[in-house]
Amino acid sequence: MTEAMKITLSTQPADGRWGEKATWSINNDGIALHLNGKDDLGLIQRAARKIDGMGIKHVALSGEGWNTDRAWAFWAGYKGPKGQRQVEWPSLDDAQRSELDNRLTIIDWVRDTINAPAEELGPEQLAQRAVDLLCGVAGEKISYRITKGEDLREQGYLGLHTVGRGSERPPVLLALDYNPTGDKEAPVYACLVGKGITFDSGGYSIKQSAFMDSMKSDMGGAATITGALAFAITRGPEQTREALPVLRRQPDQR
Repeated sequence: MTEAMKITLSTQPADGRWGEKATWSINNDGIALHLNGKDDLGLIQRAARKIDGMGIKHVALSGEGWNTDRAWAFWAGYKGPKGQRQVEWPSLDDAQRSELDNRLTIIDWVRDTINAPAEELGPEQLAQRAVDLLCGVAGEKISYRITKGEDLREQGYLGLHTVGRGSERPPVLLALDYNPTGDKEAPVYACLVGKGITFDSGGYSIKQSAFMDSMKSDMGGAATITGALAFAITRGPEQTREALPVLRRQPDQR
């Protein structure tokens, strides 16, 4: 394992040798980010992206000035869709560390799910990943039902069934309920619905290759809504429901 590159925060401008507008500099201890009080979170995020671009894959956020928002801003710029990165987090109090851990778990889940290859993430896999995340956050307060394939047609979900039936991977509908009180008569605060097309090649009119490149991310709505519900669970005791219609729009040899 490589030694961690120390990342510190400074409210002093960089040495003039780095340039008048330098926002970060390198010294014997590591890399210093020079905050200007105007857009500190954006500055940290942009610097983190440059640090990642330098091929530095192991860092330690050290020294004073770090908090949840600043640590998260660094991670938002540092994390990428490929490769492993290791961060040694700064010392935070329990509340700040809990908030940072929630962001790392939930937002990274959303990003990783959207970036997942379509071959690995079919309709059933996406629905199950959503269940796993939310059950991991709320445990037994989550109940859910997954309906798939011909059962969708029989239960009247004709649009979802019709669009998704051409694929060898059957369409599914995830209906999920977060009920923190356990009272079945409790009012529902909100219902979240997210589009979950795991890949879209087009129907009878197949898309050109250039338009298919990003179609693995056509389920971004479902992933984002799932992340939003997970965050809501960490912040309040309101009963909330989620519905994810999930399908793969791709005619196969059937």
